[in-house]
Amino acid sequence: MEGRLRERELESWLPLAPRESRWHDRTKVVEWPLFPGYVFVCTVAARLAEAAAVAGVAGVVRAGGRPAPIPEEEIATVREVVAILAADGTIPEAGPLLRTGEAVRVRRGPFRGVVGRVVERRGDRATIQIGLDAIGQGVRLDVAAADLEPRSHA
Repeated sequence: MEGRLRERELESWLPLAPRESRWHDRTKVVEWPLFPGYVFVCTVAARLAEAAAVAGVAGVVRAGGRPAPIPEEEIATVREVVAILAADGTIPEAGPLLRTGEAVRVRRGPFRGVVGRVVERRGDRATIQIGLDAIGQGVRLDVAAADLEPRSHA
């Protein structure tokens, strides 16, 4: 897809990072999209429809019905992280950006299917709380942040 965007002279970037892939007979580290399903395109509003029409493009990220531009400082941070990952071979675990108070569902592991709210985030771990409002009681669970998804995706 990146090649098709370049053919139309649209600047694009697919951030890649090392990922361990397993086959039945071996394990190998391969380059994989850091954000699967997303290619970043630098364009002006007048050419947005042209970018969206490229074969393989499912759509344009929108907020409030309008295209959602990504701030240059966020792209710069991702570029820096990709360069560091390439240099030292660290294998990241991508996951949704979770905020304290956000409703989440556990998507894998022993608590799969449990719905709760993020209480705290520490590195690759998160504490979620499930509770019974009627009795004012809850339980906190420590889970891998990568095992969580925002409730809106569930």
